[in-house]
Amino acid sequence: MPDCQGRVTLQPATNPTGEAFRIADLACEFRLVHEPANGLNGPRLRLEWIEDRPDCAVKIVHGSIAVFFAHSSGAPLEPVDWRNLSPDSFFPPMSSGALYLKAAPYSYASSIADGNTHHVYSVGVGYQTPDDGLFSWERRAASSEERVAAVAHCTTLVHQQSPHDVCLDFVQLGRQLWTTEASLVAASPYFEDLLSSAYSEGLLAVRELSIEPVEEVSYEFDESDAETDAADLVKRNGKVAVKPLAPFKRIPVTETSYTTWLAVLVWTQTRHIAFAPLVSSFRAANEDISVARSGRADSFKSLVDAQDPRLPAPASPKSVYRLADLLSLDELKALALANLISQLTPLNAAYELYSDIGTCYPPVRDAVLTFVVDNWREVKAAPATQAMEERGVAGELPLGTAGTSMMLLRRLAERLGG
Repeated sequence: MPDCQGRVTLQPATNPTGEAFRIADLACEFRLVHEPANGLNGPRLRLEWIEDRPDCAVKIVHGSIAVFFAHSSGAPLEPVDWRNLSPDSFFPPMSSGALYLKAAPYSYASSIADGNTHHVYSVGVGYQTPDDGLFSWERRAASSEERVAAVAHCTTLVHQQSPHDVCLDFVQLGRQLWTTEASLVAASPYFEDLLSSAYSEGLLAVRELSIEPVEEVSYEFDESDAETDAADLVKRNGKVAVKPLAPFKRIPVTETSYTTWLAVLVWTQTRHIAFAPLVSSFRAANEDISVARSGRADSFKSLVDAQDPRLPAPASPKSVYRLADLLSLDELKALALANLISQLTPLNAAYELYSDIGTCYPPVRDAVLTFVVDNWREVKAAPATQAMEERGVAGELPLGTAGTSMMLLRRLAERLGG
């Protein structure tokens, strides 16, 4: 069985960010960063990595990440942390991410105060791969089946506390997702402030989590992914949540569905995401919205049945767009918006133009507006357009739709040369 090793040394006083290093021929770049102590955490080491090719991974038998510390370059190394890699898993577990490692119990600042600026860290990463001709270390997970397995592994990990230190607690659902603080901060600047000392639940602790779902789940926006959450709760009825054992930071989630968060978390680590159909695609004029939701549910079930059961459920492009906007994930925002546009037709465009997300997010409004103008002859004759006109007269449209109507009039006038 091939053994693969990589090691890097770091002297924080000289350079708190180490040089990039690689392990064997793995298409992944690693970097070690030293974080001094602050009001919330002691000194920490952050091991970062990014995969050159997002669809690559290596199958491993076992492995470990070991951290050693020395008071100076000539002093003996002392072990301060040891992490075992999950056996029979993929490494790295995601295409890009980070992991916090334990450091010696003093910071770079205190080192200077003590007159000792020569502390040295040595971090070694090693793993063993099976030599069976299927997952040798030079072989990448490039096939469709192996990519699915890598995404499935990531999906499993976010449902387990170990080795994570942050919990997304979905208060209304009694469900949780797990990740690491380092991965969240690396993925989005939004979490730097959220997980700071000013955050009321930002301290590491073992605490109780939400268990029972509330009777009626509600969100600020029309949330079609909430229907997926509800169906998932029915399937999980009777399953008991596992009580956390290690300290963690808790982020209560009340404004975004579990389905959306799961899809986005997995995307940040694997770049995999599947989008669900729009409710408006199944909606006839003046028809009760529940009928459209029923049609969407049937189509959604077909999508889920057709994909690997280990993968996250498809998520609404509108819900994903909102969360990606909150987290400043521009690449994911572009993907979600492109999928939304791909589902527009003359029959549903008016519904989306005057939807809550179309009103509140100018890039979405502008994209739908362009489609409406480009296809005005068909859109104008669609029953959905008449239905929206009637709702507008009755004052039932979201706030801000008057501005959208004025933009539509101006764009149409420009198209006609007026």
